[in-house]
Amino acid sequence: MDHRRIDEENIAELYATGRLPPEDEQEFETHLLECRECRERVAEADDFRDSIRTVAVEDATRATQQIGLLAAVAWRRRAARIGLGLALLALAVLPAWLFVDRMRLERELAEIRKTMETPSPQIPPPGPPVDGREVERLAQERSRLEEELRQERTARETLAGRIAEITRPQVNTALYALGLVRGESDAGEIELPSTPAWIVLSIELPQIAYDTYRATLLDARGAKVWRGDGLRPTASDTLTVLLHSDLLQPGTWRLRVDGVEEGGRAVPVGEIPFRARRPG
Repeated sequence: MDHRRIDEENIAELYATGRLPPEDEQEFETHLLECRECRERVAEADDFRDSIRTVAVEDATRATQQIGLLAAVAWRRRAARIGLGLALLALAVLPAWLFVDRMRLERELAEIRKTMETPSPQIPPPGPPVDGREVERLAQERSRLEEELRQERTARETLAGRIAEITRPQVNTALYALGLVRGESDAGEIELPSTPAWIVLSIELPQIAYDTYRATLLDARGAKVWRGDGLRPTASDTLTVLLHSDLLQPGTWRLRVDGVEEGGRAVPVGEIPFRARRPG
C-alpha cells in the first residue's frame, strides 16, 4: 500500500475509527510495521478521536447531572414522569456505549504497539568494502574481452564470406600466360581487378624435367609472400597457379620456379618477373 492511496482515501483515519474493510486493514497494518509516518498519523487520529469522546462523555455527564436535577424537581412536582424517564435512560446508555467503544480501540492500539515492539529480522552486515581499483580492473577486462569477441565475430564473418566466394563457380577469371626466363628480361604485366578476385597464372615450361615443381612468389625486396609445393605440369607443358588478388599490390613481383628431385632437393628452373597495376 503506497502513501498516495493512503492520502487520497484517508486510510489512516478510517483505520483509527474502525471503518476500514478487513482486507485493507490487514494490508495497512503490514505497512504500519515499516512506516513511522503512518504510525504517527494513526496515533494522532486516535488521540483526536479520544479527545472527542472525552468531550462527549463530559457533556453527557453534565447533561446527566442536569437531567437528574430536573428529574428530581419534576419528581417533586410529579410532572412528565414518563418522558423524563425515557430521557434519563437514553442519556445513561450513551456514556456506556462510548466507554465500550473506547475500550475496544484501546485494545486494538495495544495490539498494534505490541506488534511494532517486536524485534525486526536482523539484516546481515554488509560485506567488506569494494576496492575501486579492482572494480576498474574488472571493467577494463570486460571491455577487452568484449572487443576480442567482436573482432573474432568480424573475422568469422569475413572468413565465411571468403569461403562462400571460393566455393561458388568462378566466371570471367583473368588468365595470364607467363614464360620462364633465366636472365634479365622485360617484365610481364598483370592488371589487378577492382574487387578481390582470383587470377590464373599459366607458366610455360621449356621442357619437362621433373615430376613436381615448386613456385614461390617474391615481392620487390625479395621477401617471400607465398609458396606452393607439389605443382604438376599439365599436358601442354605448363604449370597453373591460382592466386588471389589480395596477395598482390601494385608494383614489381617475381615468381620463382624450382624443380623438385626425388630426394626433395629443389633445383632452380627460372624466374618470371611481372608488374601488377590497377586499372585506370
